[in-house]
Amino acid sequence: MAGRVAPKEHEQMNLPVIHQKHWHGMWRHALAASGLWLSAACGEVTATDQEPMEGAGTPASVDARRQAVVESSCSPDTTPPVVTCAATAVAECGTHVTSYHAEPEPEVSDNCEIYGVWAEPIYASVGTQYTYISVRDMSGNSASCATKWTILDTESPVIDLAGPTEMTLALGEPYAEPGYSANDFCENYGGLFPVTISGSVNSQVPGTYVLTYKATDRSGNTDIKTRTVKVLATQPVSVLTGNTTQSRLRHTATPLSNGRVLVVGGYSRNAEEYNPGTRTWSAVGAPFAAHRGHTASRLPDGRVLVAGGAKSGSASVEELYDPAQGQWSRTGLMSTVRYDHAAVTLYNGKVLVAGGSTSEGSGPVLATAELYDPATGQWSATAPLNTARRNHTLSLLPDGLVVAAGGVGADGVPLSSVEYYDALYARWLPAPSMSTGRTAHTATVLDNGNLLIVGGLTQDPSLGATAELLDRSGSSRWFPAGSMAIARRDHTATLVRGKVLVTGGYNSQTGIQYSSELYDPKTGWSGFSASLNEDRYKHTATQLDANTVLLVGGFSNRDPSATTAELYTFP
Repeated sequence: MAGRVAPKEHEQMNLPVIHQKHWHGMWRHALAASGLWLSAACGEVTATDQEPMEGAGTPASVDARRQAVVESSCSPDTTPPVVTCAATAVAECGTHVTSYHAEPEPEVSDNCEIYGVWAEPIYASVGTQYTYISVRDMSGNSASCATKWTILDTESPVIDLAGPTEMTLALGEPYAEPGYSANDFCENYGGLFPVTISGSVNSQVPGTYVLTYKATDRSGNTDIKTRTVKVLATQPVSVLTGNTTQSRLRHTATPLSNGRVLVVGGYSRNAEEYNPGTRTWSAVGAPFAAHRGHTASRLPDGRVLVAGGAKSGSASVEELYDPAQGQWSRTGLMSTVRYDHAAVTLYNGKVLVAGGSTSEGSGPVLATAELYDPATGQWSATAPLNTARRNHTLSLLPDGLVVAAGGVGADGVPLSSVEYYDALYARWLPAPSMSTGRTAHTATVLDNGNLLIVGGLTQDPSLGATAELLDRSGSSRWFPAGSMAIARRDHTATLVRGKVLVTGGYNSQTGIQYSSELYDPKTGWSGFSASLNEDRYKHTATQLDANTVLLVGGFSNRDPSATTAELYTFP
C-alpha cells in the first residue's frame, strides 16, 4: 500500500484472506464471500480462511498485508453512551426511589458496549429532590441524566389504641389509660409519633365520656381515634354539672333534636344550650324579648316556639328558635298577651295554647285558646276552655286528646275540674274531676297511656302529698295513686324508663326541698330516692337519655344565683 489512511468508524473494506484470526480491539467483524470484511467499529476483527485467490500471494504476504490493514484501520471509541431519564416525577415520602421508578423508564444505549449503569437510590423526604443515572462504556466514556422529584406527604399518621375502644366503669372506680401509640411512615417510619389526648373521665360522676386521640404530621395530615368510657351508677345519684351562664327562674327547658337542651327566659333576655357531651353551656343568640311564665314547644321540624310571658310592655312577643342556625326570628302574634298559660304540640304539628292570665301574677284569668300553624307562622282561634284557668297542665294522650287539669280560676282557688280538647273537632269536652283542686302540680303521661297527677297546692293542705291516676283504659276515671313521703308543689315529674321521678319542690312546713321520690306504676311510691345537691323549686327537669335527667335553676336557699344544674342518673 502506498500510504496509511485511517478509516472512519464503521468504514468497511474487503481483503482476501487464507486463515481465520481474532483481534480484540476497536473492530467488529463481518464475513464476505470474496475475502475478509472488516468494520472499523468496536468489537473484534475476524479473518476467515478460504481458497487462495489468483494474485493473492503467499500466506506470509497475506498475513503481513492483513496486519497492516488492521493497524491502519482501527480507531479509538470517543462517543459517549446515550442515557435519557424522566425529567420530573412525583412520589410519596417515606420510600426509596431511583430514576427507574419514574415514568417513562430510563433508556440507555451505546455505539459499542456498556460497561455499567449506576442508579443511586434516595430516601424520599418532603420537598424537591433529584435522582441520577450514570453510564460508562468500555472505553471509559460516560454520560448521566437527572430526574427532579416532587416528594409529597398525603398520608396521615396511624394511631393504634391498646385495649378496648369502649369501656365501662362502676361509679368511683378509677380510670386507667390502656395505652396508645402512633406511627408516621414519612417522618419516623417504625418509630413513635406524638399523640395528643382531649377529654377526661370523672369516675365520680355517672355518664358517658369520650376521649379523643389525635396525631398530626407536619403536612397537616391527621388521624383521630376515640375511646368511650361509661361510668355507671349502682344506685340513683345526682351530681352537679356545668353552671348556666345566667340565673334561671321561671324559665323553660326544651330538649332539641340534636340532643342538646335549650333554656330560655327567666329574668333576663337571653338563651343558652346545654351540651351533654361536654357538660357545658353556651349562649345562643338573643331572643327579641325577656320571657317568664311563658311556654316553649318543639315543632316537628326541630324549631322551638316561645310563646307568651314577654316582658315587653303590654305587647305580646312570640318567636322561633332554629337550632340548626342558632338564630331567633319573629313569628305571628297570639291574639292576646298570656302568662302562666299551658301549651302542647299536637300530632298534626300545630301548637295548642290555652288559658293563662293577661299579666304576671294578676289580671284576668283566660279561657281562650288558639292554635299556631308552623306552616304559615300564624295563630288562629279555637274553641275556648269551659273553665278559665292559669297555672294548669296540658297533657297530650296517645289517642290525641289533650287533658287540661287543675290550675286556679278567677277567684284564685285551686281547681279540681278537668276537660278534654278534641283536636279533630276543635272542641273542649267535660271530663271527670280530680279528687281535690290542684295548682302548681305535675301531670305525666305513663307508658300505658294513663295520666299521673302529683302534689301541688291543693284545696285541702293535707292532700299536697297525694297523687291520682286518670285511667284511660276504658272507664276514664280517677283513682288514688298513693302519696309521696312529703307534700310538695312547684316540683318536677319526669318519666324515666317507665317510672316517674319527682324532684325538689316547696313544702309549706319545711321549705325548699333537696329530696326526690320515685313512682312505679306497678308498685307505687318507693320513698325517698337520691338527694339533690341543691334545694330547688320552680326549676326544670329534662330527660337527656334513658338514664339521665338534667335539672336546671329554680329558687334555692343554697344557690341564690339560680345558676347551678345537676344530672340525676339511674343505674
